[in-house]
Amino acid sequence: DALAPVLLAGYFSQQHCEVKLYNEVNSGFIEVFSAELLSWPDMVVLTGLTAGTTYWYCAIGQSSVGKSYGVLLSVVTPGAPVATTNAATAISGTGATLNGEATANGATTTAWFRWSATNPGTCDDLFGTRTPATGGTNVGVGTSPAPYTASVTGLTPGATYYFCAIAQNSEGTAYGAVR
Repeated sequence: DALAPVLLAGYFSQQHCEVKLYNEVNSGFIEVFSAELLSWPDMVVLTGLTAGTTYWYCAIGQSSVGKSYGVLLSVVTPGAPVATTNAATAISGTGATLNGEATANGATTTAWFRWSATNPGTCDDLFGTRTPATGGTNVGVGTSPAPYTASVTGLTPGATYYFCAIAQNSEGTAYGAVR
């Protein structure tokens, strides 16, 4: 037998889970949800969640036979990335390897560098030359720093160059320090 449409409602934390499913004939707690939040009859949209936060949940099923608890699970809401500019390596008279790290924080993140012979003071996505010129390195969706590099050539021997790491995902753009 198919179930009537259900709604998910309840309270959850890392230590406790109280999530209940309500079908269309029940009333009570369900009134806190607005019908506008539902795009499908078996799904609820949670709003007001904080980016980069771990939320814990489980399902509880109950019938005249008894109550059953689902597995306690967690989901991390995506957050803005973090970009770190690391020291350049393989420095020669006309080239260098730029090094950076990006922490994606749960959303697909792309990373790149900006560099110039003029010190911009702070990193932004407007100064100097972008490397690569378009796109960048996909550093994934993880919550740990992922290293990435780019080689630059055609530098003037003896000149000082400045660069910074940049990372971007659906939640924002992060700028590393200028080195």
